[in-house]
Formats: sequence, C-alpha cells, structure tokens
Amino acid sequence: YQKKAAKAVQECVACANE
Repeated sequence: YQKKAAKAVQECVACANE
C-alpha cells in the first residue's frame, strides 16, 4: 500500500512539473 501511495505522489509531482 505504501509503495502504491509513493507512486501516486510521484505522478502528482510529474503533473505539477508539466
């Protein structure tokens, strides 16, 4: 579950970077 949450956070960061 924590790994999944970390992945979601990374995707959020990538979205903000765009």
